[in-house]
Amino acid sequence: MAVFSSDWANWFLLDSLDVPNTAPGEYGLAQLDWLERELAAHPEKPAIIVGHHNLQIPGSTTGLKDSTAFEEIFARHRQVKAYIYGHTHNWHVETHASGVQLVNLPPTGYVFKAGRPSGWVRCTLERGGAEFELRSLDPRHPEHAQVRQLQWRNSTG
Repeated sequence: MAVFSSDWANWFLLDSLDVPNTAPGEYGLAQLDWLERELAAHPEKPAIIVGHHNLQIPGSTTGLKDSTAFEEIFARHRQVKAYIYGHTHNWHVETHASGVQLVNLPPTGYVFKAGRPSGWVRCTLERGGAEFELRSLDPRHPEHAQVRQLQWRNSTG
């Protein structure tokens, strides 16, 4: 667990490894309590949370086992603007019902589904949002250099 500040946001780093070599992850009570305290102590800038596991879909056996508790925290703290994660090996960006941007990073190696990109993502923070650009390891991939311009949710309401 760590928090560090940049010009445009505070970054909160979490570890969701629960049991090695198994698919589900968990933040656990200690990390969720820490996150709650740290978010309360740093309300002045947008907050970006970074972890490994995706939010768990009901009925799934992968993802975060404590997704509901985690989601309740970022819904309560309106300065949380994005959750960046990997685990599913699938470059994808969507908006959570709370307005938090969910950024699923691509794998740097093995892809789970043929045709999906591997690579990395360049994030450029801006006032009110961020730009995420996919840099595929194969520059001929159709999604190489794809840019997703994200706007942060409102800090009130």
